[in-house]
Amino acid sequence: MAYHAWFFGLSSHFVFHDVEGVSAEVRTTLKPWIRAGQVTLQDIRAQVKYDRYYYNQFLIVNDCLHRHRFSANWTFFFNVDEYIYLPNGNTLESVLGSGLGGCFGLELMVGWLKKKAAI
Repeated sequence: MAYHAWFFGLSSHFVFHDVEGVSAEVRTTLKPWIRAGQVTLQDIRAQVKYDRYYYNQFLIVNDCLHRHRFSANWTFFFNVDEYIYLPNGNTLESVLGSGLGGCFGLELMVGWLKKKAAI
């Protein structure tokens, strides 16, 4: 979280989807980020009643895209154990502007939003 907050800057916003319960330790870690307005924790534990194909990732992605469709120029989806690394002195803006943004893929569970004001 700290790496991506640094990487994307102060105008970034992270959306975590609580699928199976967030531990007290994780909740404590996220609390300062939530208070600062950089993190939203979506409680979607009730979704277990419904089809669970791959942890309902399609539901999660569609929900995130719908809720934040007007607040971002770019939206990245990735798991908490993944990160974006730009080798050879590339910047995020140069990679996204080149049309290669798709190279990051759609590993879906954690959504990140870069607000329009930042780009």
